Amino acid sequence: MESLTEIICNLKYDFRDLYKGNSHTTEVLPNSPSKFHIKDEHLLSLYAFLENNPIYSNQIVQKLSDIDCTIFEGDLNNYWIDSLKHDSSYAPFYPTWLLSAFCLSVESQKLGYEQIIDIGSGDGRIAYSGKILGLNSISIEIDENLVDLQEKISDKTGVKFNPICSDATTYDFSKISDKPSIFIIGGVPEIGEVLAESVIKNVLKI
Repeated sequence: MESLTEIICNLKYDFRDLYKGNSHTTEVLPNSPSKFHIKDEHLLSLYAFLENNPIYSNQIVQKLSDIDCTIFEGDLNNYWIDSLKHDSSYAPFYPTWLLSAFCLSVESQKLGYEQIIDIGSGDGRIAYSGKILGLNSISIEIDENLVDLQEKISDKTGVKFNPICSDATTYDFSKISDKPSIFIIGGVPEIGEVLAESVIKNVLKI
């Protein structure tokens, strides 16, 4: 039996070969959870995230990897450009696939983590995915417009994944629960070093 990771990778390969559109950003979700080893309620929550996310404005039904899927098409331009205005923003906003975010949260839970802390969280999809799985989720994003977007998605879906508008390199992480935590860091590799220094300074007090 294929793992969720393998299914998502095969879906991406098929999407790359078969998608004929020219949308700025796209997402794919299966129409049924059966082949994905995803619970019905989790798949419905993933649909709710995209359907309540103003980035996406069009849907196409297409078969990929012998699975009936819905392709969501959208436009990131406003958020992509806006995310560059902060001096300490290391990379423009460009989201990972929602299915990949969900898979990352599933694997984090399997590893025994109880809390997921998403740094440079964009529209909050990783923290959202963690929350619907029952993890404590923290979403830290420097851009106020993206945080506003997260808050609207959280309100509309009823999934409270704790968006925080802050520069993660100066944020006081001692405010966060000390549950076993995994940090998910968006952007370029250098931010990992900066964040590590921040955690040492603000949590370990070294």
